Amino acid sequence: MRRCTPDPASLILLLLGLLPVLLADEFLGQLPAPENVKIHSYNLEKELRWDPVRVLDDRPTTYTAQYKYFADDDDEYTDLCVNVTQTLCDFTEEVRDTWKVILRVQAQQGDLTSNWVQTPVFQATKNTILGPVTSLTLSAYKEEHYSLYVTFQDPLRRQHRWTVCYNLSYWMKGSDQKQTKPTFQTSTRLADLKPWTEYCVEVTVFTQDITGEKSETVCAQPTGPALTTGGSIALFVSVAGLCIVIAGISYVMYEHHAIIKSWLYAPLQIPVHIQQYFEDHNDLDHEEESESKPAEANSDHVSVVEIEVLQESSHTFPEDSSLSEKT
Repeated sequence: MRRCTPDPASLILLLLGLLPVLLADEFLGQLPAPENVKIHSYNLEKELRWDPVRVLDDRPTTYTAQYKYFADDDDEYTDLCVNVTQTLCDFTEEVRDTWKVILRVQAQQGDLTSNWVQTPVFQATKNTILGPVTSLTLSAYKEEHYSLYVTFQDPLRRQHRWTVCYNLSYWMKGSDQKQTKPTFQTSTRLADLKPWTEYCVEVTVFTQDITGEKSETVCAQPTGPALTTGGSIALFVSVAGLCIVIAGISYVMYEHHAIIKSWLYAPLQIPVHIQQYFEDHNDLDHEEESESKPAEANSDHVSVVEIEVLQESSHTFPEDSSLSEKT
């Protein structure tokens, strides 16, 4: 009698088919719990998100999300999303922004369920992310000089009872000195600006507990009063008159520069004691010159006499002279 031996391939398939049942028995009929459960809240739009549960068969896996008030001591939860296949649950409308709540999520597959995974305490008005304002524009009006009008849209798209403030930062382009202006309105006016100077503006949303993201930077120039026809003529006449005055002053200075120079540079006057000193020395110099002149005359007279004596001696001794000539 032959024994029927199972085919190895069929045996492997059988084991794979029984594996989910074995695993379910091992975990007491429970699925793996969802992982990475977290709340994502952006501009008060709230979602509970998690990673999908991995199972070994093709049966669909669904999820249920619930919430309860943080102040409640009992375990009564309220359903938010029931038997949904996506891995998120939007609870923006069901849970108010000011409520403090705890959320939880569970996976189901047929008769199998997972453990609940619970979130920390959440309150949207303290735990949401505030994005930047949108549609930021700057406008300059001819009727309003030295000012810019700032308009923008609130990042919160739906109605809320949240007190939100806007902080405007503005500065001259190229400068590091910023000025701030808080406002509760989505339009405001920046006054006392320099005309024809480019200003840049940024807007940041903030609340008592949250500071939002900065907006884009927008730049514009405030206008100043334009010149009318009469003002243009007056400006031209003023400039022409100033040029004529400057030309006249230049001509007078050129023609009478000597007189002007004498006015500007007065002759120097020597102090009296110094002038007396030089006069006394001049008198002494004249006396010395008068005393030295007779001495010079005597010396000239003596030189003439010596020459005459020499000539007479030459006549007295002719032989000596002839000898000297021979030599």
